[in-house]
Amino acid sequence: MIVTARADIEAALGPCDDAQRVGPPSGSGECWRVVQGSDVMACKVIVKGSEPGRFEREVTALERIRSPRVMRVHGHGELVAASDGQRYPYLLSQFVDGGDVRVNLAAGPPSDRDLRAFLDAVLEGVAELHAAQIIHRDFKPENIVLANGDWSQPVIIDLGLSRLVDLSSVTVYPWA
Repeated sequence: MIVTARADIEAALGPCDDAQRVGPPSGSGECWRVVQGSDVMACKVIVKGSEPGRFEREVTALERIRSPRVMRVHGHGELVAASDGQRYPYLLSQFVDGGDVRVNLAAGPPSDRDLRAFLDAVLEGVAELHAAQIIHRDFKPENIVLANGDWSQPVIIDLGLSRLVDLSSVTVYPWA
């Protein structure tokens, strides 16, 4: 079910040159590609209930890490959806254009050289997550995007299920 509209995004973020929903709704929400001037960002809106603290853990995890291999966070807040008047948290982050691993594999397998570059870069990102005491916990082809479709430029996204090793947490399943 789609909850937010462009007007909701603009009410929260200010005027946008462009704002379009990307991909189907996920397990927890909706993702938007937002353009404001020269800034192109992703806006993830959490429209489905989840276990307490999940959104805050994702924000904390992303704020901890500065890596070209993990999406950068730009901010977060709440928006009000005109469709139901409810308040929903949102996460504003880097938008990585180029499709996820599954989409790129559908176009054909990478060369041996590209695959080696991809694996080196992904392992670099995983090592940086580990150094920041973050366990991703939802590592899959859909959560690795290839910047500009380049196998040597993977970016790990969606830390919604991440665990911060140095903080106690509880995962509740199913959450809704």
